[in-house]
Amino acid sequence: MALLILKLKDRELSRLPISKVRVTIGRDDTNDMPIDNLGVSRVHATVEWDSGLKRFVVSDNESANGIFVRGQKVTRTVLNDGDDIVINKFTVVFSLKGGVPPEQLEGAGDPRQVEGPRSPNPTTHLTLDDLNRVLHSMGKPGATPPAREVIRHDGRFDELERQAKTLRWVAVGLAVIVTALVGVMVWLLVLRD
Repeated sequence: MALLILKLKDRELSRLPISKVRVTIGRDDTNDMPIDNLGVSRVHATVEWDSGLKRFVVSDNESANGIFVRGQKVTRTVLNDGDDIVINKFTVVFSLKGGVPPEQLEGAGDPRQVEGPRSPNPTTHLTLDDLNRVLHSMGKPGATPPAREVIRHDGRFDELERQAKTLRWVAVGLAVIVTALVGVMVWLLVLRD
């Protein structure tokens, strides 16, 4: 009845005949169609049979980068034969040529399959303020400093800054030495003549 074809640019990566009421697409290996890419959320999208509409629908599972169907960012939409579901730089082509008839889908008639479980480990989204609070709580519990203080007092940042200053002074020193050597060579050539 239906088939999903994963593509990167024009290269086909995999095919998944739809054989159950709900299939998941995402970065985690437990998905029916895994996509190994950091721009793809753990459980990015779900393609499922909607028995009320008697059609397949695709839903965005609150992913970081969303899904696009027919050029529009969507949270849920009915799929037509040949629709492209764009997930980051990947395209999942929905085809009605393949899979099994809807009445034979695994989980058909099971109400738990319609509202199946969400990912046990959803993608975590942190704002810069949230990240600063977490980083600060690992060091000193209490007040949350502004973002610059957390980054500024990170030992790795300070070390990189010291290394950059050292490299700048080395470059200046080398430029002075080269200039002096050129001057000596010119002076020697002038004396020789």
